[in-house]
Amino acid sequence: MRQRRACDGDGARSDKGQAAPPGHGAIVHDGPEPIGSTIQRMKRLGALVCGVLLAAASVRAHHSFAAEYDASQPITVSGTIARIDWTNPHFHFYLDVKNDAGAVTQWKFEGYPPNMLIRQGWKRDVTLKPGDSVTVSGWRARADPNLGAAREVTFADGHKMTAGPPAGTGGQ
Repeated sequence: MRQRRACDGDGARSDKGQAAPPGHGAIVHDGPEPIGSTIQRMKRLGALVCGVLLAAASVRAHHSFAAEYDASQPITVSGTIARIDWTNPHFHFYLDVKNDAGAVTQWKFEGYPPNMLIRQGWKRDVTLKPGDSVTVSGWRARADPNLGAAREVTFADGHKMTAGPPAGTGGQ
């Protein structure tokens, strides 16, 4: 219940029409809280719930290596770069791979965060470009047959660059 002070002795009346005694502030109880303050509390509660849900989604979005990839299934795949995404929390690139029959399958590889790749000498739009022929070594995903965690990229000229976790760790 909301409380409000009535007039302070100047002859004005309270909201209920009662005169306040001179020099005394009367306390007027005027029923339940107005709807506006309830709406404000509901808005605050809604913002809190949204914040908690967003935090939970971001935790789920950044997974552990062992949850997504199988360290006991190393792979080496050769093909042509189709697309590169320099996004956080991980760098991704897509590799078009031809099988013996000539059919193309697209693989998606995940690597280090972009800032870590830059510290290792990678340059956006320079080091790896669509159309480049590369060989990628890493680990296969547990669920998706065409997803892998990249460890190392070998370029057509033979030079190699690290793209993911060190050999032997496999996220264990």
